[in-house]
Amino acid sequence: MKKALKEYNINTELKHTSLGQMNSERTWADIIFVLRNLYSGIKVNEGEHILPIVNIMNGKEMARQVNELVDRYYPGAKS
Repeated sequence: MKKALKEYNINTELKHTSLGQMNSERTWADIIFVLRNLYSGIKVNEGEHILPIVNIMNGKEMARQVNELVDRYYPGAKS
């Protein structure tokens, strides 16, 4: 995904974690992807960007979704 994000000129820090550790990342991360089959058990709070994903290895699709959110909510993250 890091390579795919470069195509959009998005400055980012990526971190991978388990679902059990996700709650500790919620205050740090602006955008979180969760496997779709686990997504239904998550309560998304207002202002959070937690997205379900089918294939965690599909970096191009994830980067496309991140780009849409960055354009809308975090335009300063682009270089």
